[in-house]
Amino acid sequence: MIVFVLVRLLAGWREPLWYRIPEHLQNKVVVGTFVDVPLRTQQIPALVQKISSIPQTDADRVKDISGVFAFPADNKYHDFVSAIADFFMVESTTLHHRVVQQLHASPEALEETETFSQTQHSSTITLSDEQQIVINALAPQVQAGGYTPTLLHGVTGSGKTEIYKQLIITAINAQKTTVCLFPEVTLALQFETIFKQQLPFPERIFSFHSTTKISEKKKLWQALLSGTPVVILGVHLPVLLPIPNLGLILVDEEHERGFQEKRHPKINSKELALWRAKTYNCPIVLGSATPSLATLQAAKTGKIAHYRLTKRFKGKFPSIIHAKMVTPDKKKRASFWITPELEHAIRSRLSKKEQTILYLNRRGHSFSAQCQDCGTLVMCQSCSVSLTPHEHEKTREFQLTCHYCGFTVPVPTACTACKKNDKPLLMKGIGTQQLTTIVQKMFPEAKIARADLDSTKQKREWLATAEQFKRGELDILIGTQLITKGYHFPNVTLVGIVWADLGLSIPDYHTRETVLQKLIQVAGRAGREHEESDVIIQALSHDPLFDFISEEKYEEFCITELAAREELFYPPFGRFVQLECVHSDEAILVKETVAIAAELRQFVHDHNLNVTIMGPVEPVVKKIAGAEARHIFLRSATFGPIHTLLQAIKHQKKLRSSVFLVPT
Repeated sequence: MIVFVLVRLLAGWREPLWYRIPEHLQNKVVVGTFVDVPLRTQQIPALVQKISSIPQTDADRVKDISGVFAFPADNKYHDFVSAIADFFMVESTTLHHRVVQQLHASPEALEETETFSQTQHSSTITLSDEQQIVINALAPQVQAGGYTPTLLHGVTGSGKTEIYKQLIITAINAQKTTVCLFPEVTLALQFETIFKQQLPFPERIFSFHSTTKISEKKKLWQALLSGTPVVILGVHLPVLLPIPNLGLILVDEEHERGFQEKRHPKINSKELALWRAKTYNCPIVLGSATPSLATLQAAKTGKIAHYRLTKRFKGKFPSIIHAKMVTPDKKKRASFWITPELEHAIRSRLSKKEQTILYLNRRGHSFSAQCQDCGTLVMCQSCSVSLTPHEHEKTREFQLTCHYCGFTVPVPTACTACKKNDKPLLMKGIGTQQLTTIVQKMFPEAKIARADLDSTKQKREWLATAEQFKRGELDILIGTQLITKGYHFPNVTLVGIVWADLGLSIPDYHTRETVLQKLIQVAGRAGREHEESDVIIQALSHDPLFDFISEEKYEEFCITELAAREELFYPPFGRFVQLECVHSDEAILVKETVAIAAELRQFVHDHNLNVTIMGPVEPVVKKIAGAEARHIFLRSATFGPIHTLLQAIKHQKKLRSSVFLVPT
């Protein structure tokens, strides 16, 4: 009997296609099976959606499937992915493709010899009383199973990693797989090295992210096929893998916005991890020194368990010193960007052979290039942002780059608006590149390195820099948020926050929470093995937020911020969902988003739903790579009414604009 299948390709073709099943494969293919199929000159993985003896196409032109794509026996997986796809209003194959393509692609590979050194594991390590309490509570949950979400709220340097290790050992001994999520690849790389060096089963530890070798990904896939209990580290992808024996999920730095994917569907991997833990009935631990307000509120109301680590394993918390950038003597200083307090502190550390971290969350040389006559900024041709000046490391010549689409041009000799060329364009603001030059001139004897997306485009470069700094071969490390989390540099006794109020003007209800978390995290790099250390906070003006930078005051800030959000019914006291509408033609986009908002308001009125519709509005950056965007916001006390409204959107007339769901 000839049998045909209707398949959805994971890449290369949007419409489903018919193929024939060769006789020797017919007993291996059912609905939901992944198969390899020929498409032109390629072999493409595809998902079987229907099996029939009669294809709805010309049977003579139908090709045979090439083979069955071996897939781990995770009987909850397809329903889980389908539910996610339904929620985000995308095809389930979009999510399948994210995983399967990793087994066909050839990403940048890290050399196995490039690692981040750590102390070897010792079976005689002495746990603190606080650590032992947490392990005693959580290890039995890992052994027994069951959905038990837990917040591990540990101050910087309190030993959260040791708890992770003990829970992983418990899971492996119980023949269960652990998924470990981190907000950045560099952090995942660091933990991969720590775990491989300090856990007794390095051969069972796998990474699965953008820089993992394809050979390692295939070894992991074989382990999943065989049901071998393993440890999987990554950022977004691990939580989408089919895992038959999933027994534990660890989310480090759970507060970080890095878990929010930047491409559509814009899934938050932490939220997806919670969803998966509940679906698979397994424990999940959310670790952070600065937990998100939503997670703290969930702990406060008893929705998740809450354990605290209040003491550092070594060292003491740093002293917090505030320094004004705008002072009467600012013209007498060697640089406006380095206050006398910070300059003196750096010189003191250099004399004592101690290390300094300088934090500035802005890469490049300056913020923008501006005409000195008419004030026009040089803008990107494809994005609604100004171009950022970058100085070439060797030629010292400037070029302008868009941090969104990568467009790069030489600095114009004349203004693009008034055409005057009698004065050079003014480079305004400061980035890590210019700060590095300033610090090198002020402290010529110091060994200095920079860590941002420009200086560490290859992840291996950041690992090498971090290793140098850890070994004491560098005196000063200058960086962006890349250096704010997870790293243990034992000889750092000074952290200088160069421009603390940078970013506070962003119109987003998360802004104050996010800025404070980054400041506390970078401050937490100081004094991890010293009794005395300092954090110097430079700002153009004092903001009440800076009074909470001490870790011991973080929960005070959370109480204040939660009260403000409760008044406005902002999350976590209400649900807030963003619809992002995108089209290359602004006129079409404006017309359709106005119509969408009107239809949503009419539906809310007709069905008496308690949902507030706001917008459409222009986002802060309304155009990226030629695509215009508009946002519509849906707010309600619970998600139920929003879900009803979103289901209605799916059945509306065909739009030329793309519409994406972005939970906030």
